[in-house]
Amino acid sequence: MRRTRAEADATREALLDAAEQEFLQRGVSRTSLEHIARRAGVTRGAIYWHFRDKSDLFAAMLERVRLPFANMADEYRREVGGDDPIGLLRKLCRIAFAQLDENETYRNVYSILLTRCEFTGEVNPAFEQQLAIDAESLQRVEGDFQRARELGHVRAGLEPRVAALALYSLMHGIYVSWLRAPDSFSIRRDGEAMLDLFFRGLA
Repeated sequence: MRRTRAEADATREALLDAAEQEFLQRGVSRTSLEHIARRAGVTRGAIYWHFRDKSDLFAAMLERVRLPFANMADEYRREVGGDDPIGLLRKLCRIAFAQLDENETYRNVYSILLTRCEFTGEVNPAFEQQLAIDAESLQRVEGDFQRARELGHVRAGLEPRVAALALYSLMHGIYVSWLRAPDSFSIRRDGEAMLDLFFRGLA
């Protein structure tokens, strides 16, 4: 029984690996379940054992990078405890840049999400899920900026929601620009310099 479960888990991971590579190479809309099954070395029926459809497979691929980062962010929030919300946000952004630079799976998945994906048709449910996750993350960052304003770490007139939207837009822009042309700038050195410029403007 243990071996059977282990084999099933291994097949699921192989399918996610195959989907990642096929989506990266072909784009999401041009990738079929047959392409993914062939790369994974299984039948198409094996995909339906683990996933309802391509949208479900796509969502599971996103979760492989999103959940570990979300758990890490929650852990840092507990460690900081609300006394240095700006320091927390800067640290999380730096960690995100490091992940993009060092973690191939993280880099591939975000390249697919931001540069290889049309959020229509089969992947639309996954897009709706992404919007919900973005809204929840934005709400947390807004709370961080609200706390920073209460502590006097940013200027009194700062609007927390606008600051959260500005940081989200900055990070999104850096991600997309770097993923499209990784040699055009250093994601860590130049990315962190852009963050410094942003946060200095809030003081």
